[in-house]
Amino acid sequence: MKKSFLILAVVAVVIGATLFYDQVLAIFHGMSALEAMQTIVTFVLHVMVVTILSYVAFTLPEIFKPWLQALRWKRRAVRRNRGAQKIQGEKQKASRLTTDQIVKYLMAQTMSKPRRDVPAASPQDDIHLNF
Repeated sequence: MKKSFLILAVVAVVIGATLFYDQVLAIFHGMSALEAMQTIVTFVLHVMVVTILSYVAFTLPEIFKPWLQALRWKRRAVRRNRGAQKIQGEKQKASRLTTDQIVKYLMAQTMSKPRRDVPAASPQDDIHLNF
């Protein structure tokens, strides 16, 4: 794009110079040498400023494109991470219990079960081992 733009600009200048050659010479014939030099210098300065500005305008998107993509990736990562945090947060909230909740749950389980009588230990049940 840049190379073709430069070639196109050179072709346009050559075409302009061939079409308006007589008029430019007529302007310079009525001037003194210093006036002609001043006109040429101001024209060259204007052309340089326009060239620099057009170069900046064409290269700015290339400079900012990686930064914009990085910002987009960060935004996507933040959005994806928020979604993952919400899902993980819901799972963690459901699985975390305080000690009070655990004690209440165990009490409810033991109270709801019917109590079965444990037979008393008989003298035949020796829980000590003699070696």
